[in-house]
Amino acid sequence: LKNSLDEIEKISNENVKEGFKNRVLFHFLSCSAPNNNNIFVLNADKKALHKFSFENFIKATITCGLNIIDCDCAGSLFQLYSSLITESRDIGNDVDLFVFFACGANENLPVSPGLPMNLFSACLTIPAKIALLFHSFHYYCFKNGPLHPLNSETIDDIPNDILEEITVTLHNIV
Repeated sequence: LKNSLDEIEKISNENVKEGFKNRVLFHFLSCSAPNNNNIFVLNADKKALHKFSFENFIKATITCGLNIIDCDCAGSLFQLYSSLITESRDIGNDVDLFVFFACGANENLPVSPGLPMNLFSACLTIPAKIALLFHSFHYYCFKNGPLHPLNSETIDDIPNDILEEITVTLHNIV
């Protein structure tokens, strides 16, 4: 965690009071399914795990959040989000929350050699790199021609200005 839960709540409350909207990004990434709607997070010195409730994170970001849930069975958290959003609206609070679930309640994340383990998050956060990887895996010139499919290490070596141009182009197309 870059910020404590108290700091996240403070940022959210200040956003509401001041009338400006800075999104609070809560990005949950795990190789396993949520455990009883709890997550375990390393503390700042990375020496101990602390148990946190998803409910607390949702409540802390419900007024200005962008939550990315990238784990197996991510959709199993949908009902928790739905009930907390309804509860917040019922008591008159503004709700301004975007949530992206990587897969359904009973689904596992896709896994493929050569692609990042956090493929869903990568599509959202580094779309140019993922587009290049998929392009190289699926087009004839990379399969049967003189070119070879790219790998994530090759993509990481591409200069940022080129990736930025590709990202801008993708945003204009989509």
